[in-house]
Formats: sequence, C-alpha cells, structure tokens
Amino acid sequence: MVRGTLKLAPYVQSLLKNPVLAPITRVGMWYADTAKAYPFLTGFVTTGFKTSAADVFAQKVVEGRDEIDWKRNATFTAFGFAYLGGVQYTIYNNIFPKICAPIKRAYKTHGRSIGVGLQVFIDQAIHHPFLYFPVFYLTKGTVLGEENIIDYAVNKWQTEIVESVKALW
Repeated sequence: MVRGTLKLAPYVQSLLKNPVLAPITRVGMWYADTAKAYPFLTGFVTTGFKTSAADVFAQKVVEGRDEIDWKRNATFTAFGFAYLGGVQYTIYNNIFPKICAPIKRAYKTHGRSIGVGLQVFIDQAIHHPFLYFPVFYLTKGTVLGEENIIDYAVNKWQTEIVESVKALW
C-alpha cells in the first residue's frame, strides 16, 4: 500500500487490516498528514487541548480532587494554546536550529551533540527562567483577574523561580 509517495511500513499495513485498530490507525495517519501540511497550526491546537487535558488529569487523578478548578484549567489551556503552541513552537523549530547551525557546521564529527547540548542549555538556563515562567505568571494573573498583572507576575517569579527551575532540572 502506498500513501502519497511513501510506502507504508509493514506494521502499519497490518494495523490497517485489524478491524479494531484500523480506525485508530487512520486517525493517526490523518493527524500525521495534517501535521506535515500545517505544522504550526497543528502544534498550536494540539498543545492547547493537550495542556487542558493534562491539567484535568492532574486535578482528578494525581491530586484526587472532587471538583475541577476551571480557572486553573483556563490558565493552563490559554498558556497551552498561545505560548506552548505558538511561541515555544517557534523557539524550538525556528530559532534553536538557526542558533545551533554554525556549531553543527564547525564541528562536523561532534556538532550534532554539541548543538543539542547548547539547545538544552539555552532552554533550561535562559528560555525557561526568563521567558517561559514570566509569561506563564502573566497568563495566570490575567485569567485570575488580578488587578495589577505585572506586579502579580513579578512577585510570583521572585518567590517561585528558584523552586520552579529546580523542579525543571
């Protein structure tokens, strides 16, 4: 079976013959085609829904809550769509490759490893502490209806950044 110009792997062909797994496999193939055709939009939508679902799971299963905190979920959902789906997509797929390309070219044998290490360093030491968390706190302040969103975000960052970065690392 040929899909476009690519030959399907034998295991995918066998999944398509299974009456139970064929519909799931077709959805996966549709999603892969959509992501290839519209990577930014697919990432934007996927991360918004995924972030919302992850928070519902965390509240109900991990924390064992009886009721879902919908304001909290709205914070994560808005952040998931806007930041994770938009800004972070651009950082990981456009900015990081451009920053690391000269290193990969300069160090032909180990350039890929050094480039990945540089990306991880930039992500963990610069991006998360100084962009990701501040934007999250601004989003949270907005959703919670804080009177002075900037003061709220700065205060959250000052009081929580060390513990947040430690948990990240």
